[in-house]
Amino acid sequence: VNAGGACIGICAGSYYGSAYVEFDKNGPLEVLGERELRFFQGKAIGPILAPYDYKTQRGCRAAVLSTAFEDIPEVAIYYNGGGFFENAERFPCTEVIARYENKLPAIIKVDYGRGKVILSGVHFEFDPYTLDSKDPYIQKIIKPLIQWDHSRHTFINHLIEKINLL
Repeated sequence: VNAGGACIGICAGSYYGSAYVEFDKNGPLEVLGERELRFFQGKAIGPILAPYDYKTQRGCRAAVLSTAFEDIPEVAIYYNGGGFFENAERFPCTEVIARYENKLPAIIKVDYGRGKVILSGVHFEFDPYTLDSKDPYIQKIIKPLIQWDHSRHTFINHLIEKINLL
């Protein structure tokens, strides 16, 4: 990345791409500590929208995000266990691309050396048409995800453009 490449870190990958992870602090799944990639120089803290469960989709949500893109000011994206990027707007070379409804940064772009990095607390890669519609937790969120799917595709294209892959 430093030499001009690109990296996309989604959910656990976004935690790992941050300088410090604060996952489920004081909870049964607690993970606290520094990480070596340090694309984002701050903390990734979560889960932000619901408790995470390794065995079920209990914590999944259709996260409605406000975006930095004029043609899609909002988009709903699959969420399960992701975090936010503490004070992201204060770090040099860091741009907030999308925010959760509580205004905390959900997706950021970081200029890293000659390269670019996208870190995302939500799973923008999840196609709602391929989710398990029989899962009782997924059933609760699949309809809004499908309704927002066209916007999700446009949003992904904008993300890819941000890191110069198109």
